[in-house]
This record gives sequence, C-alpha cells and structure tokens, in this order.
Amino acid sequence: MNIDRVLGLGGIILGVIPFAGLWIRLLTTRRPARRFLGLDKDRPVEVIVSTSATRQAADGEAKSHTTAVGELRAVAVGARTVLPLYRHKKMSVFMSAEYPGRLQADVLLLGGPLRNRYSETFLDFVNRKYPSAQLTLDARACLIGLGGRQIVFDQRSRKGVPREDLALLVLASDAWSTEAHQRVVLCAGLSTYGTEGAARFLF
Repeated sequence: MNIDRVLGLGGIILGVIPFAGLWIRLLTTRRPARRFLGLDKDRPVEVIVSTSATRQAADGEAKSHTTAVGELRAVAVGARTVLPLYRHKKMSVFMSAEYPGRLQADVLLLGGPLRNRYSETFLDFVNRKYPSAQLTLDARACLIGLGGRQIVFDQRSRKGVPREDLALLVLASDAWSTEAHQRVVLCAGLSTYGTEGAARFLF
C-alpha cells in the first residue's frame, strides 16, 4: 500500500470531520430557532419602529422622523440574528409614522402603543383573538399586564434613564394578512430600554 496515499486519505478525513461537525451544529441550531420565530423563509420582514418625534419640513427640506436609542439597538440585534437564519430574506425598516401600511410581510414591531400605533393595533388583535391574554402596556402610567394581572412598575429612573424595566414579548400569526401565513413579533418595553431588552432576550 502506498504510504503517501494513506497519509493523503487520512488528511482528507481529518479535514472533513471538523467541517461536518460544524455543518451539523449549524443545522441543529438553525432549525429550533427558525421553528420558534416562525418566519416565512421567502417573505420579507418589515420592521416598524416607534416614532419618537416628527420635525416638519422647512423650505428645501424633507419631513424627518426620529426614534429612540433602544429601538435602534433592537433593529441591529434583530438583523444580526434573522439574516443569518434566513439568508434570502429581505428586511426593510420603517418609522411607524411613515409606514405605508401594506402589512402583507412578516412584521417585527419595536416599541409599545404609546409611540407605535401598529403595536397598539396588534395588541388589540391579540386581546380580541385570545381574551385570556389581557395584554396591557401603558408607558405613561408605568403599567404592564398579562393574563389579568397588572403591575404598576417603579423603574427607579435617574436623570430620565430607568434602572429597571419590564417588557412584553409577543409572537402571533395572521394578525393582518389573510392571504398567507404571516408572523408578527412584538418587542415593547415600558421604556425604550425595555424594548431593547426584549429584543436581546428574543434574538
């Protein structure tokens, strides 16, 4: 037997084993994540973030919308997870104040009903479809609720930044689109930092 051929074959096997292990690991971690998120592999994802403020256009300018830092970080965290899991998915980001209202894609809602009217509509849908859910999120009153239990939560804010926060993380199907299976994911905190925390917990 040719010793060079044996060594060459051994080298190929040793090279393939780690690669096969990585490939199996990739498959076993992707499948549960995809199953849990429930996003369609081909339909795009539309991310709708809260609109914190709108500045009217001056001469020669366009109207501008702003969002909060937690929503911005949540977009980054979500994209970092979703895009590798669904390689052919397209993601588009919209401010809630400017969203064209198609609602036919999978939807990621960032921010609660105070600044995101689509989050408000979605929570109304979930509460109608599942009356026992009784989801509540009132940022002004620091009130959050689930299943009939409501909590007025002290965020222990210092200089406008909460030291603690609570959030709702909701996944539901077919909230708006009746043409095909649609997945809607809501990450919303009592503050923008809670929204970021919900997204980090999920993704």
